[in-house]
Amino acid sequence: MRRFWEEGTSSRWVAGPGYGRSLFVTARPESAQPYCNFVVLVPRQLPAGCRLGPFSVRTEGERWSTVHFRICGENRRLRVKEFFYDWWTLTETDTNLMESDRPFQVGGGVGWHGTDYKGFQAAAYHRYRTQVELCVEEGRFDPEEIEALCGSLEPVSPGAAEVLLRVPFARLSYSVRRGRGPWGMDRIAGCAWVPDLWQAAAMAAMPVLVPARIPPGLVVDSAGYRRSRRGAGGEFQLLLRSEGGAADTIHLRGTQPGAPGGVAVPPSRDLRRRYLWTSLDLRGEAFYFGTLVGRSPAGFIPFPGVGWAAVWSEVGVNWECHARSGGCLTAEEFQSFLLNLRAEVRSA
Repeated sequence: MRRFWEEGTSSRWVAGPGYGRSLFVTARPESAQPYCNFVVLVPRQLPAGCRLGPFSVRTEGERWSTVHFRICGENRRLRVKEFFYDWWTLTETDTNLMESDRPFQVGGGVGWHGTDYKGFQAAAYHRYRTQVELCVEEGRFDPEEIEALCGSLEPVSPGAAEVLLRVPFARLSYSVRRGRGPWGMDRIAGCAWVPDLWQAAAMAAMPVLVPARIPPGLVVDSAGYRRSRRGAGGEFQLLLRSEGGAADTIHLRGTQPGAPGGVAVPPSRDLRRRYLWTSLDLRGEAFYFGTLVGRSPAGFIPFPGVGWAAVWSEVGVNWECHARSGGCLTAEEFQSFLLNLRAEVRSA
């Protein structure tokens, strides 16, 4: 199996890292992987009475690579889309949902049930660094069927998964390689990303926070920076993720005054809607800690084992930190991570 970037430089079908035309190609599941910068997942278990439809791949070019397939049964049909999510907060899972009802954890991954922008029953799931969006196009699938389906998703090529799980975000991300995100969303692509935390800390030319302790099962993946100019406009980001492909992820972001899309302290209105917030004290600073919430017939309710966020100001920088748990990372481990961040000022 050839790595996606090698295929991209030699194949007439794949344009490579962000250049040329994207093409739709019908492919067998096992032949879809070389076109993609993410682990292609296939279900090992289908809902009763259902069959797996054809696979198609959108190759990487002027748009990012994706895989599409359908699961079809009598009077019902489910569409599945897979891709590498890299243009907003990197712990988000419910990327296709307008209304996020309740989360679920299965197989080391985390997912959400809800409704998409068309008002269809939908779900989202994340595992092996692959974002999976599901939409019920016809009929109905029970939530338990969708959860079982997500839990059965496995790499079509274990060898490719082993390779892609080792590649840092700074090299894997389409938006970072292209230099801009889709629809003008440049929160990630607006920074320069490198695999080396200390290189990014030095190049940012601003006070940054770095972890003195890494939660078990997580590794430092990559860091991004936007260089500070005379103490303003700088930005620093840090990504930690599961080294085994689970959904557990921490994304830290700090902005100085004047940086595009700066972090709001107290939390912005959008964040206030998504989390149940409490106020704490962190190293003598006002600190806001949020637990992810979902919807129920009784209203919004917290789901304390799935995700958290924190917002605060420190060393002249506004910070936000988001965490997602696939079942390993706990709220206590996340809080310990935050408590053990230390300030560093380095120069390039």
